[in-house]
Amino acid sequence: MITATVLLCLGGWLCQLKPQDQVARYRALLAGGQYVQAITAADGIQDALARQQAQVEARYWCGDLSGALAAARTALAAHPDDLQLLNTGADLALQLLQLEEGVRWSQSLARLAANAPDLPHETREFYSTKARKHLALAIDARHAQESRSSALLRAQLTVALVCLLALGVVVAASRRSRRFS
Repeated sequence: MITATVLLCLGGWLCQLKPQDQVARYRALLAGGQYVQAITAADGIQDALARQQAQVEARYWCGDLSGALAAARTALAAHPDDLQLLNTGADLALQLLQLEEGVRWSQSLARLAANAPDLPHETREFYSTKARKHLALAIDARHAQESRSSALLRAQLTVALVCLLALGVVVAASRRSRRFS
């Protein structure tokens, strides 16, 4: 009974936190390595953009990259011009080899960072540099995928050729044994 009362009071207190306090609580949990609690706290942030940014970030730090990417997709559908979401989304997409998505978000990040005169120069440079790095990673990943595909095709062709040669040897041996019988 006492536990239930404490939880109800605590729950009511958490709901009454100011938006900046909600984000500060989330940040403290994340910094303390309490990732599951941080995800719960992120879900309680009232400001939609801050909540979605926190949901992506908390899942990333929790090690749930697929969940973080799914949260980034949802967040970017609602906030396609948010530089932080674009940067994190591109990073996640590239880590999970979702190259087209990573390239698209990196290109949006580069375009928005370059065309944002109201941003401080350092921020524009930071996001522009991140976009260039993301695009370079995407190119490297695409080359690696193509190289793996090419190597796999060569291996499959080699196996097929060896099988054909073995079949030829078997057929020749069979014909030869029929002649001697």
